[in-house]
This record gives sequence, structure tokens and C-alpha cells, in this order.
Amino acid sequence: VDITGPATSVPYPWRNQATVGVYLNQWSGRLDNLTISHNAIHGFETLIQTSPTVNMIIEYNKLYDNRVDEAAYLAGSPPTAYPNIPTPISAYNPDVDRHDNVAFIAGGNNTTFKFNEIWNWDITGFYPSGGPSGTQKIYGNYFHDGFLEARPIWFFNGVTTGTWLIYNNTFRNLPKSAIELGEGANPSGYAKNNIFYNNGSTAQFGSISHSYNFYSGANQDTTGGIGNGSNPFTGTTAQIVGTIGATYPANKADSTIGSEYSTPINGGTRPSGAWDMGAWEYFAPIASSDLVPNLAAVANTSDIDINTAAAGDSNTPWYVLIVAAILAIIGTLVMIKRNKRAA
Repeated sequence: VDITGPATSVPYPWRNQATVGVYLNQWSGRLDNLTISHNAIHGFETLIQTSPTVNMIIEYNKLYDNRVDEAAYLAGSPPTAYPNIPTPISAYNPDVDRHDNVAFIAGGNNTTFKFNEIWNWDITGFYPSGGPSGTQKIYGNYFHDGFLEARPIWFFNGVTTGTWLIYNNTFRNLPKSAIELGEGANPSGYAKNNIFYNNGSTAQFGSISHSYNFYSGANQDTTGGIGNGSNPFTGTTAQIVGTIGATYPANKADSTIGSEYSTPINGGTRPSGAWDMGAWEYFAPIASSDLVPNLAAVANTSDIDINTAAAGDSNTPWYVLIVAAILAIIGTLVMIKRNKRAA
């Protein structure tokens, strides 16, 4: 489904005019076994917001365009309609001031965030708050080209429980640190097999163990890491080259993290030769397409309104098709009843 918001560059921040693409808040009880899959969600201040959830999966989505009003931001002062923005803008503090989000997950127990492509966003990417617990799995994602304050994975102040597994993601062309874990947050976990390329600052791993990662800057790992790495990409996607060398990520990853993580973003099964770092696995020949960019066909051919379903679209979730079918049947029965009355 293509869920389109009001703009590609939205006013900053979202204090009094909040727009949310997918809003699933359960005020009493909780949401169990929720899956948000194969969507293009864009043009909102917050793209996904949920609370509370158990065993939620967010997968195979294109998440983009929730960035701020660039002109107002760069000018250093807010438009008069948004008086609560700090002046100058450099005084902005994401710990205190409300902000834009890609995925705002409040009270998430066992959340999986996988195989998503995220770009042109601001402030937070995957953002847990409200006491996340259990195991949070973040793998196979492609975060790239974020706006001025974009942080792909930002752990909320006070996150002290749970296990965080951050595997085989690609973080590219980002203004800030790709991972920020600090300010009293000290869960356990691991960050392995990730690519950190051309980002504004080093990863802030905090209490999480890290190894077998690729860095275009200094190596931050004591085991298996690659520092001052060569450009591993063939273009603007997550696709990497197959070059085998000391400064390249192909065949350099830790393959012991488990079979659950053996599917790369471009399909197939790892390894091809040996396990690669990053979201992409290099195959010979390379797989024909990246699973996430294929979703562009949804938006480029005929936009799907959130209230309708395209029966011929294989990416349309089954439950959307069922709802559309029920509504169609109800509409038909109403028309039949009206026609009988008219007769």
C-alpha cells in the first residue's frame, strides 16, 4: 500500500500539527503479533507510531520524506506559525523537544525491524521508548541520506532492559551517528556485520558488544572489524561489489549469528562464498533486484489510496483485500435493496 502524507518537506517540528502515516495505539490492552509489511509510507512527520505491542514485525517497507522545513531550519529561526522551535536552531535538543520519527515504538516487547529502506528523514529512525523489553531485532535494513539531525537507531533515555541485536544493516551518507546508545541506556546485545559508510560521527554502541563491522573511518571493533574501508558500493542502492580484499566487506562477516539472518535484502540465502557485511549479499551473478526498491512500482504506476485495495497487486496485504471485498458486498446489497424499493 502507498500511504502518502501532505508533503515531502514538512514544517518543523510536529508539535501542534502532528501527522502520522500508520497510527496504532492501544490505549487499553496491547497489540499482539502485528505485522506492517510491503508499504511505501512517506510525507508525514511520523511515519509509524505504535503502542504497546508484543511480537511486532515491520518489514519490507519504503520509509521516507518526513524531514523538516529545510529553509526555516537552515535560516536558524522558525516561521511564526511554529513559535516553540529553539532559536537559534542549534539549541534544538532531541531529548527535550518533540521531533519527527520514522518508527516511534512505545512499549515494544520483542520488536523486529527488517529489510526496510529509509531515506530523507529527520531526527529518529527506529526509536523505542516507554520501556521496550524482550528482544529487539534490527537487521537487513538500508538507512541512507538522512537530513540534518537524522539518527537511524536511537535508544531512548532510560532503556535499561532487553536484548538488542543489530545485524547486517547498511548505514550510508548520514549526518549523525548511525547508532546512539547512551544517556543511561544500557541494554545487552550485539552489533555485527553492519556497514558504516560516510557518516557524520562514530557509532555510539554504549553497553552493546560490537564486532565484524565495516567502517569508512576508524575501526571501532576489537574483533573482525574493517577500518578506513574502500567504497564498497556499485551505485546508490545497498548493492556491494564482490571485491575480496582487506578493505572490502565481501566475505568478511560473522556467519555464526544464526540462520534467521541468512536472508539478505536482495533475496536468496547467505552465504555466497562466505557471509558478507551489510544488508546486501553479493551473488555471482548478482541477484536481479533489491526487494525493497521493487516497491517503487507501487507508487510509480498507480498510487494506492489507504482506503482502497488493488486486487491485482501481489503486494497488497490479504487483510486489506478482505476488507475491500466485504465493503463491496455491503455496497452491492444496499444497491439491491434500494432498487427493490424503487420498483
